[in-house]
Amino acid sequence: MIAHIDMDAFFASCEELRRPELKEKPVVICIYTRNKSSGAVSTCNYQARELGIDSGIPLREAKDKATEETVFLEADHDFYRKKSEELLAILSSFTSKIQKTSIDEAYFRLEGDEVEKAKKIKAGIESLGLTASIGIAPNKFLAKLASDDDKPDGLEKVGKDSKKEFLSEKDVIDLHGVGSKTEKILEETGIKTVEDLREVNNTILAQKFGREKAASLKRKAIGKGSRKLESGEQKQISKIKTMERNSKSHRYIMKEIEEIAEKLDERIESEQKAFGKIAIIGIDTELNQYTRSTKIDTAESKKELINHSDKLIRRLLEEKNASLRRVGLRVSDLVDRKTQMTLKKF
Repeated sequence: MIAHIDMDAFFASCEELRRPELKEKPVVICIYTRNKSSGAVSTCNYQARELGIDSGIPLREAKDKATEETVFLEADHDFYRKKSEELLAILSSFTSKIQKTSIDEAYFRLEGDEVEKAKKIKAGIESLGLTASIGIAPNKFLAKLASDDDKPDGLEKVGKDSKKEFLSEKDVIDLHGVGSKTEKILEETGIKTVEDLREVNNTILAQKFGREKAASLKRKAIGKGSRKLESGEQKQISKIKTMERNSKSHRYIMKEIEEIAEKLDERIESEQKAFGKIAIIGIDTELNQYTRSTKIDTAESKKELINHSDKLIRRLLEEKNASLRRVGLRVSDLVDRKTQMTLKKF
């Protein structure tokens, strides 16, 4: 099955992590012009959306709709990217097949008990102080529709047997790729719901939109879509965890790292990978993120992973003297072990 994850009000939620007093207040993330005399709304939280503020509108218009407690903040993309990396690390703990589509969205493949795994992913994200909505379905089109259907903090699975019922409840404007112009033409033809679209004659659609777009609309109406993850296999495997207590003790942190290495080794072994780069991730009590990495001769053993991680943690603690709350490991420059064995012959 394919899953789609969409972080809830991601930029605004990241700001609330740094400033907890913003919770429950309307928060608007802004993009300013060079002299900051004007700008536009990048995004906002749900409280701001209830006031009629939305992405893309001019700041002047947003401020007209704002209340006294509405907070306007300049976008801090460096911070948001760091939090996005933490999200990717959590996803990589469950699958190597990920297609990241933006800083706060991704498709990924789930196998086995998909719902249970999705719940664990959501729990990992909640440990970061954030929430996400996940949709699970046979293809990317339905997975994204499912994640949109249950926001915020939702989880919805659409199976092969339930997709017809799921789609029948939708209006055509709910379908991705159907804009207001297309909606208007469909309504003029008597088509308001996805069920209407599914039942209409193909010839009528082709007369209105041309054969190619008519076929695309029909595919959407019956829930067809691509299963291909464009990025292929993720070129890294990582895992991150919250420690039971904050610490700057090398011995304590290494015990946590060894546990993470055990889990990571299971993934590396199951996927028959070797790695050429190791990184440790540390997040302190102020949510600052630190990484230290090293390139190595391609390796595959847990022993090498722990030995190099030990050196990297020592380096981080010496340079930063930070009390860490979360720690993680990441291996990258992955190659198949069969390929590695072939290379060693030369």
